Amino acid sequence: MNLLSRFPKKPPMTPWQEAMEELRRKKKRLGRKYRLWKFYLYAFVILPVFAIMLALKALKTYVRIKLREIAVNTPMDTPGDRDTIE
Repeated sequence: MNLLSRFPKKPPMTPWQEAMEELRRKKKRLGRKYRLWKFYLYAFVILPVFAIMLALKALKTYVRIKLREIAVNTPMDTPGDRDTIE
């Protein structure tokens, strides 16, 4: 017994069905391209910009903390302590 004889053959598609099938395949390909471009946009544009902005914010905070430490540890200069030349 032939294995292929167990499965019925599909009837040939009408031109309308062929056109609809081609449109379905094209839509699927465009969907893949859309998702790929979306991934590229996020991976190579949005994510690096976000990382740079986050690094700048962290650097700004670090500099602010260091300046505050310097200001706290610097002795205050009072008018009576200064040696003036008169």
